[in-house]
Amino acid sequence: MSDTDARLTHMRVCIDDTLGPYDAQVDTTFRWNGWLVPAFTLDTVRQIAARTQEMADEYGYDCIDTIHVIEGRVDSRDTVHILDSDLKRDTDDEDEDREPLGLAVRVNWRDLDQGAEQATTIAVATRAARKAARRRKPSGKGAVRTVVLHISWQWLNESDTGADVVEPNRDGLYGIGACAWTWHEADPDTAE
Repeated sequence: MSDTDARLTHMRVCIDDTLGPYDAQVDTTFRWNGWLVPAFTLDTVRQIAARTQEMADEYGYDCIDTIHVIEGRVDSRDTVHILDSDLKRDTDDEDEDREPLGLAVRVNWRDLDQGAEQATTIAVATRAARKAARRRKPSGKGAVRTVVLHISWQWLNESDTGADVVEPNRDGLYGIGACAWTWHEADPDTAE
């Protein structure tokens, strides 16, 4: 066991009463601006993803970061996934119906072993990308693989996606909001 492993502690963490509490592994010797830097299992990441998307639907995508878990199979061909927001594309024509502002996420499942970030391409969703997403559904029969995304919709524009791929650490845990969100230890009496 390394020194890093010895510092990991199981803890329930939350962000005030809006997110959590969730089970996490926390390096108790490291803090970001005084806040905890938790790492979560994929099952917990799915719970966080559902909650952040629910919050964005309720409060607006311009003020809530969302987490997304995309699944495929190791032997699948590339897939394109459209992640939409409630935001609209800017246009010069005020009378024109504005398209939803979303992201097109292309995943090369066969290259995922080289790293999720290298196997994933993220761009602002265009009509062509939306059409490609309808044509390319996950296939294959191999092991299920995942790509986790953290999207800061408020930074999304034509030149910046505001999205990051969250790579698992060597233990397969994900640092959701690590060094960015105000995670703290949950009250032990708080139920999930």
